[in-house]
Amino acid sequence: MIALSRICLQRKILPVIPLAIADGRQAITYVRRHAEVYKIAVDRIGIMGFSAGGLVAAATAFEYTAENRPDFVVPVYADLPEWIQDPMLPSAPPLFLACTQDDEFGFVTHALKLYTKWYTAQRPVEMHLYTKGGHGFGVGNIVDTTYQWLDQLSRLLAVLGM
Repeated sequence: MIALSRICLQRKILPVIPLAIADGRQAITYVRRHAEVYKIAVDRIGIMGFSAGGLVAAATAFEYTAENRPDFVVPVYADLPEWIQDPMLPSAPPLFLACTQDDEFGFVTHALKLYTKWYTAQRPVEMHLYTKGGHGFGVGNIVDTTYQWLDQLSRLLAVLGM
């Protein structure tokens, strides 16, 4: 019974992932097309997501057109299944990762794999792995060190000229 429930659950969830990723790409396209209206630079459009939203953000860095390529990607405590991670394009955007060692879902292994892919491809990448904070630390918690990641992202974007 447990196996059957699991199979049913996967069949319901998996088709949603490609649709969510398509939404992420469409959001980038929309913002880029309306950059003048929003008074933002057309070459400084990034995507950030947390947990499942981080999956969407990270996935946009693997397959894109000139119009929907993010200029930077920020997946925070994100899952990213292997089947999404190919191909790694030579023009992959800069990547900023943040997660904790004590993430209840073990997403630190996904962050390490993504970091390694970017590092190996010699693409800009920065990763912040915090000891404590769990899954869902959001913009951070003053009790642990996770509160630092937003400032660290800001500094990285400045270094990259964004």
